[in-house]
Amino acid sequence: MEKIYKVLQIKTLIRINKIQKHTRFFYFFVLFCLNLFLLLFFCAEVTNAATLYFFPSSGSYAVGDTFSLNINVSSEDQIINAASGVISFSQDKLEVVSILKNESIFSFWAQEPSFSNNIGTINFEGFMLNPGFTGTAGKIFNIKLKVKATGVAFFNFSYGLALANDGKGTNVLTNSKNASFNLNSATSATPKTETATPKTTPTSIGSSLLSAPQIFSSTHSDSTKWYAQKNGKFNWQVPSNVNSVKLLISQTLNINPVVAYTPPINEKKVFDLSDGIWYFYAQFGNFSGWGKVSQFRFQIDTQPPDSFVIKFIEGKETNNSQPVIAFDIIDSLSGVNYYKIKIDEKEIFTGAFGATKNNTYTLPLQTFGKHNILIQAFDKAGNSTVASDEFVIIQKEISEQTSTTTSYSEEVQKEISEQTSTTTSYSEEVQKKESIIAQILTYSDIKIYLIIVFAVFLFFLTWYGWHKFLILRKQLQEKTCEVKSKTCEVKSDPLTLHKIFDLSKENIQEQVKILEEARAKRKLTEEEEKILNQFK
Repeated sequence: MEKIYKVLQIKTLIRINKIQKHTRFFYFFVLFCLNLFLLLFFCAEVTNAATLYFFPSSGSYAVGDTFSLNINVSSEDQIINAASGVISFSQDKLEVVSILKNESIFSFWAQEPSFSNNIGTINFEGFMLNPGFTGTAGKIFNIKLKVKATGVAFFNFSYGLALANDGKGTNVLTNSKNASFNLNSATSATPKTETATPKTTPTSIGSSLLSAPQIFSSTHSDSTKWYAQKNGKFNWQVPSNVNSVKLLISQTLNINPVVAYTPPINEKKVFDLSDGIWYFYAQFGNFSGWGKVSQFRFQIDTQPPDSFVIKFIEGKETNNSQPVIAFDIIDSLSGVNYYKIKIDEKEIFTGAFGATKNNTYTLPLQTFGKHNILIQAFDKAGNSTVASDEFVIIQKEISEQTSTTTSYSEEVQKEISEQTSTTTSYSEEVQKKESIIAQILTYSDIKIYLIIVFAVFLFFLTWYGWHKFLILRKQLQEKTCEVKSKTCEVKSDPLTLHKIFDLSKENIQEQVKILEEARAKRKLTEEEEKILNQFK
């Protein structure tokens, strides 16, 4: 009986060894697939990367200094042929003197680089012909700046785009870097302008040489700016030799105040003034007479710009993926300062009024379907008016698409040879081409779909392998139970026992042969060596 149990033990060990081999192979395969999946996933994010950045990105300058700043693009993995963006900067501390694009990598401009020192923005949109650009330091243009105040000035991209030269216009911009500069006071001993009340030499009572009051306002501090504030507060300092003050508020220029206050006051509040240009007059007096008159100008505008409508040059339904809009904004008092354009709740542009020709603007590339557009216009006092509308980008017919694609190369060659209207014609061709492929799945989309399919396949493969492992384990348990039941039968039947012994002998010889063959190929385990030695 012990021999029979040993035979069964050998069979069990061999079967377990086979199961372990299959299990190890299965887990190794699953681990390999998982690593491959992670590699594809992360590589999908690393490739096709472009970056917009400033050079230099930091520095220290003094008030009055001028310095240059390059706007560059880096794209090592993907060839690009176009880039656009909106740059915001600290207009209270820096001003743009000029923009140079003679060393730019771009040959054509859908929108020439332009700037607004009032709102602190720079806009650009350039492109090039084949073969495009790839590299780490592609200069788009250069800015010459002048420092006008101390502090820390910032530059950042509020909007950016870099298009791959892949025939699809894929946006491969993945990063935009900011810049900051420390601005200090001038090192030379330049006299500072005092903003506080200048010191006056006290005059004795009886003297008629009274200086004009120095007037300040906490509500309308800058005489050159407009304010949406109807109430005003004005202050001045009263010298010790003054015993009376005359005041007047009027919209008439160069008049004398007539309302006297004795003893003199040093503050005056006014309420509910109408819109327009106002003057606050003040004059000191004493026993010898009245001094010089001080005049303080302030401007009030509480009304928003006039209502306006958005005009679509090609109509509200167009097959042009970059429709052109026009608008005319009027503010009769302070004037229009700037405007913002939003499409589908996303701000795409902020510009000074009049910065675009005839107040027209070419929208960025849009997808097919309906879109909402909103334009918010601001006057110089901060009041705003909003106009909104809808437009639809429709898909061209297939035949038109084919003819457009065919004539693309001929049109570009014609424009280059004639060297006239190059930018306009190329932009139209790019728009047509982009409208054809706007609905085609990009490489990134296909890559995501493949990753999802691979993940589903990996899940079912894991489930199938585990299911097969459970079946093998169940079969092994059934075989063990079967052997145990047959062993009980053998004990009660001598004839059966004799047959079992014959069968066991054959099985032992067969297993010894298997173990010897295995030893010729690999080193046996300690347990297998013991079993082999017992049956030799």
